Amino acid sequence: MKPIFTLRKEHILRLFNKRVLRKILGSKGDKTIRDWRRLHSDELHDLYPSPGVARLIKLRSMRWVRHVARMGKRKLQGFGGKT
Repeated sequence: MKPIFTLRKEHILRLFNKRVLRKILGSKGDKTIRDWRRLHSDELHDLYPSPGVARLIKLRSMRWVRHVARMGKRKLQGFGGKT
């Protein structure tokens, strides 16, 4: 079976996910230096502990593959499959 993502594509999706979360959650005020700063990756994960976009896509595609495998050949006849 052909892999869904290459490592490069997964990395790009992870970066996009972090960028969106940083935009949604905003910056953090640091009282010791009285300045605003970006949230670090571990802080993002603490505030929003959900699996990443790439992981969700992989899980859902595997669920679809299992669904199609359970259907069997009889169900595929309506979709142009010849058995």
